Amino acid sequence: MMKFLLKTSLIFVLIYASCNEPPKERTWPSARKEAEYWYEQQEESYNGSRQSQYFIDKSLKADPTYARAWMRKAEAHIEKGEFAKGFKYLNEAVELEPIEHLGYRGCAKLYYLHDMEGALKDLIELDSLTPNFTDAPWGRDIYYTMGVAEKGRGDLLKALMYFTRSIYNTTREKGEDWVDVKVFLYRGITLLEMDNPEMAIADFDKCIFYFDKFMEAHYYKGIAFLKLGQCEKACEYFKKAKKHHDAGYSYANQMYSMVEEVLVEDILENINLYCE
Repeated sequence: MMKFLLKTSLIFVLIYASCNEPPKERTWPSARKEAEYWYEQQEESYNGSRQSQYFIDKSLKADPTYARAWMRKAEAHIEKGEFAKGFKYLNEAVELEPIEHLGYRGCAKLYYLHDMEGALKDLIELDSLTPNFTDAPWGRDIYYTMGVAEKGRGDLLKALMYFTRSIYNTTREKGEDWVDVKVFLYRGITLLEMDNPEMAIADFDKCIFYFDKFMEAHYYKGIAFLKLGQCEKACEYFKKAKKHHDAGYSYANQMYSMVEEVLVEDILENINLYCE
């Protein structure tokens, strides 16, 4: 009995001692593996939350060359409008992995900052780094985005070239129904500004064919008819634009302002001028 009690006591002592030993530090096969581990921990958290940033910082502390973590940290600040911090971290990601992150930076410069020159510089560099491959930063054909930037800086001929290239490449590879309808919209607006309303209307018709509630296409089609001196037709499309706007159909983005954005005030002004 005594031997049993002594043996049991020894077991409890060993268990107690093991439970109170300081935890051993985890060992990692490489700094990158540790960084990836901490990065994965934040994926369940809202980006920008304290928990997410805590794990991102641990990831970067483990491996400061982990571009994916710099990118995640940048996004959290950019989406909150903290551009100075966001671009500081974004620049780190681009420096480490330009092919992966130049496109995001180019689009962020374009849509958040309206920095047309900076956006073009990034997008042209990305395009040169990926020959025989069409990049799609932010899920958009790169030539469409380059066209928006060229239009924003006032080079309509280059803008027209990029929009046409985007439409042609996508149509050739996948079919016209794969073309982002906003490319037709932008090309149509560019043609309008180049005083070619007839060809512009053909592009707006493409928009409406693929999405009949495309408010912006109806509005700009109205503008095209005004240029042709057909006020009655213009009024018809301004009213359609107002109807679709009131129903909530607009591609305006709450997070950033679009380069070409139709406001309800624009529609009402034209209705008051040409429909009364």
